[in-house]
Amino acid sequence: MSLTDNHDDKQVLLLLNNAIQQSQAGETQSAQATYNKLQHCNSENAQVLACLGMLALTLGHATDAIHIFQRILNLHPEQTIHHYSLAIAYYNAGKTEQAEQSLQKLIQLTPDDPAPYARLGLIKYNAGYDKQAVEYLSKAVTLNPNDVTPYFELVIALRNLNQHEQALQLAKRAVQLKPDAANLANLGRTWFELGELAEAEKCFHQAIEANPLYGISYYDLSNLRKYTEADTGFINRTEAALLHNLPALEQSHIHFALGKMHDDLGNWDTAFHHYKLGNTLTKPACEPQEAYRYFKHARKIYSSKRLQALQGHGSDSETPVFVVGMPRSGTTLIEQIIASHPQAAGAGELPTIADIDRQLHPKANLEGQHGDTPLDAGDLLQQADIYMQRLREASTSALRIVDKMPANFLRLGLIHLLFPKARIIHIERDPLDTCLSCYFQAFRHVGMSYDLEWIARYYNFYRKVMDYWQQVLPTSTIRTVSYDDLVRYPADNIPAVIDAAGLPWREDCLAFHNNTRTISTTSIWQARQPIYTSSSKRWHSYAKYLGPLATSIRQHLDEDAVSYLKDAGIKLRKPWKTGLLSRIKPPPISP
Repeated sequence: MSLTDNHDDKQVLLLLNNAIQQSQAGETQSAQATYNKLQHCNSENAQVLACLGMLALTLGHATDAIHIFQRILNLHPEQTIHHYSLAIAYYNAGKTEQAEQSLQKLIQLTPDDPAPYARLGLIKYNAGYDKQAVEYLSKAVTLNPNDVTPYFELVIALRNLNQHEQALQLAKRAVQLKPDAANLANLGRTWFELGELAEAEKCFHQAIEANPLYGISYYDLSNLRKYTEADTGFINRTEAALLHNLPALEQSHIHFALGKMHDDLGNWDTAFHHYKLGNTLTKPACEPQEAYRYFKHARKIYSSKRLQALQGHGSDSETPVFVVGMPRSGTTLIEQIIASHPQAAGAGELPTIADIDRQLHPKANLEGQHGDTPLDAGDLLQQADIYMQRLREASTSALRIVDKMPANFLRLGLIHLLFPKARIIHIERDPLDTCLSCYFQAFRHVGMSYDLEWIARYYNFYRKVMDYWQQVLPTSTIRTVSYDDLVRYPADNIPAVIDAAGLPWREDCLAFHNNTRTISTTSIWQARQPIYTSSSKRWHSYAKYLGPLATSIRQHLDEDAVSYLKDAGIKLRKPWKTGLLSRIKPPPISP
């Protein structure tokens, strides 16, 4: 189509704007038809091309959008705003580096415009770089304090950096600017992590009043405390929210909330029904395989021979304490116990070790290919310094600081090379309790948790990985703690945890639940309670649903568990033969 005169441009603009509205309203077929007709128009009108680029973005044609916005900037270099649209197109196309370059270019051209800072902050936040996210988002807020848009992610990033007091002030400001469900829930979550549970509960209820269909607030409320028959009215209102036509994610959160509430009430069948629906609604199309792919090559990178060759070249620091294990195995409890010691602090779940590994071995982490670039002493010391800078954000003076990222069990070889004197504590919990608890959490970044079969496979994999590290790392590098022994006999086992952290014994560590430090995981409520045993053998209440799971992890069950399952009428196959880690076969890789 040849469109050159002003009349044609006006006509095309009308068509494009209409198509954009159709696309945003979900009428993609009509919008796509318009796009197909106009995508090759030869207009040089910047407004026409900008609308065409926006239509391409709303329809998911990011690569087309890149070419369109590049064309605008070539024709009209003075219209610098299009660097912003180009950055969005790059980001949507998976080209993050180019997106950041476009935004940096816009910052150079218009340093007082908050928009590129806000978008850069969002990109860094989504990538897990919280410190950089805070820098950019804070700049956006400084330039335009009345724009509420950057506040949401800024508050979360500050919480991730354990800067909760600043996060609290900004969360309050966001509510003043826009008292909607999202901002009220974000304020509630900040109070929650600070341990101010009454304030958190008030905010979550206000969020529900603002939007009775905002599922995450129901879920956060369910994790605040134990529910009783006195809460029947609220539980009924929660169930009534499902009668509306909700997006799958909102439904999922509400089902997880109802699962927790009915679990508290002892309504096991109803609870399991809701947990299953909560998982099914947001289950990925295929089983995540990143961990399997990664470790296949990590065994080559961190082989016994390579570990011995680099032994002793890392940092001499004894400050880090790494607590690893399966999700929901008790890592938060271990961190809370250690952090109750006056010479210790907790840093939460840091992504930093994984970030370092990705930088050192991008092929193994991103492409599933073994990278042959050897490590050297300089690499190790440089990366150890980077890690310590992040760790010290939790405390500048503590003798020991806990990083409780459970998934670091995959990277114990790297951890040992970086910090050969660091303490590594492996927390083990009853296998069925661990797997069931993963299934009962509304995880959004633990892809295996949506399906009991996936969880079983991952659990077997985790145990094999830990066996591997025990074989190749020096004896006594890893100290294993039993969660079930810890909660059953705390007076006998808490001193062992403190000793494993390399700290002198203090009696007040027995009252770890009185520690008022911030906690940012789903175990917030539990970590602030005295030790209780009700979470041990929790799986007994759901035994009839666990036959396939128990069969899959049979080799890790003790005889008491097998006997209980047998008495419950659940037959298990013979245990799998144990073998070398190399015999583990991950799920078939999807095309």
